Amino acid sequence: MVLAKKLLCKGQRNWPYVVAPVVIVSLLCVCYLDSVMAPTGLVGGILPFGLGIVPRTAEAGSLPLEPPPLPPVIVDQLQLESAVTEDGSLVQKLDDGQKAVYSIHPGLQKKARSILDEAELLSGSLVLVDSRTGEILAMADTGTPLTDDGLDRPEDVMLPASLAAEAPAASVFKVVTSSALIEMAEISPDQEVCFWGGSQKLKLANLEDDPALDNECATLSFALGMSLNSVFAKLADRHLDPEKLASEASAFGFGEPLPLDYPQSAEISTMDIPVDRLEFARTAAGFWHVHMTPLHAAFIAQSIAQDGAMLRPILVSRVQDAAGQTVWESSPHWLRKTVSKQTASVVAKMMINTTTKGTARKYFKDGKGKAYLPGIKVAGKTGTLTRQEPYRAYTWFVGFAPADDPVVAVAALAVNTPKWKVKATAMARDLLVHYFKKLEQLEEKSTSDDAGAQPDA
Repeated sequence: MVLAKKLLCKGQRNWPYVVAPVVIVSLLCVCYLDSVMAPTGLVGGILPFGLGIVPRTAEAGSLPLEPPPLPPVIVDQLQLESAVTEDGSLVQKLDDGQKAVYSIHPGLQKKARSILDEAELLSGSLVLVDSRTGEILAMADTGTPLTDDGLDRPEDVMLPASLAAEAPAASVFKVVTSSALIEMAEISPDQEVCFWGGSQKLKLANLEDDPALDNECATLSFALGMSLNSVFAKLADRHLDPEKLASEASAFGFGEPLPLDYPQSAEISTMDIPVDRLEFARTAAGFWHVHMTPLHAAFIAQSIAQDGAMLRPILVSRVQDAAGQTVWESSPHWLRKTVSKQTASVVAKMMINTTTKGTARKYFKDGKGKAYLPGIKVAGKTGTLTRQEPYRAYTWFVGFAPADDPVVAVAALAVNTPKWKVKATAMARDLLVHYFKKLEQLEEKSTSDDAGAQPDA
């Protein structure tokens, strides 16, 4: 009995030495999980701000999931067309003497509108966003989108092209398919596939290996840059299924609302992943069944630029009262995790092929081979698809720059008749050229190293 009491007393004295290491190790594990899994992991889902112990920069979870709401009474008054330029910002006067200061920069907006006016499109949009904060720097439109059945929209459902999901995602959807192949099927970007045909139309025969016809071979990385339909169709047919592809598309925000503090909400980008073998393969390659808004397209590119973390769109930077005091101010907030940091890095490198040796290469160098953006690599993806009745030729470009240290993401949509003047890639390039030229001028005039500085002209 005496011995038992001595052992008990000894155990009581030593318990801190046993428990403390377990607690410390558990906390370190929690911190690790918080740093790599937030906001979609278990810890990040519970603690979206993070524990504040593990330092993070562009990792999802380092910012809160929900921003302070912009009062509905202010949202209802917002109207971009009523805003004017004041001190280099786009400002709209509200009731009670208040002012809404938009994130949109007047000079960039003016340039975007000029590009669209010169394009003479049936419908089109240009969207430029700060890939680090989610601020919309330009969002310009021309013409009117159609309804899903190809008819003109009635007045009560009229939307600016940037917020309408009428346009098919086309080959831009290959970004989603690439992500699914890399993340879910563990396909290497260097995996080679031999193929034939498929540039205009995919058939069941294109899904089968045929040594007699497969006269071309390409890696997944090169296939994204060149937008090779047969490669994506074959890989999706063998390594994905409708459920997996739909899951990846959902992670990128298809089928989900894209929040925007504005009276007109952005339409939901839609997807209908077929179960039929051929139609599934065609969808994975970018043939119909998926539609998206230009605003959403810009944030798809933004998420790849930001290590797979999609930001919440910011349209209003702040609200000031009659005395000029700020009464509400926006801040960056994560919206969703699209892909892992590793997958985003791989896809970003693949997207550089589009502008250096792929479908957009001729748009980023002039006739003499001189780069339109010297010293700046652009990661991008083009898309082209044509509707016959009524005839509509859709072209897309989404991307971000600089590819190695992204500052902005862009989306351009051009809807043309058979007699087209310009494609979306040229519009996106011109806006990027203008942005970086003005940014360079701004940096030359200032010694400030503020990473968030934006050109106002």
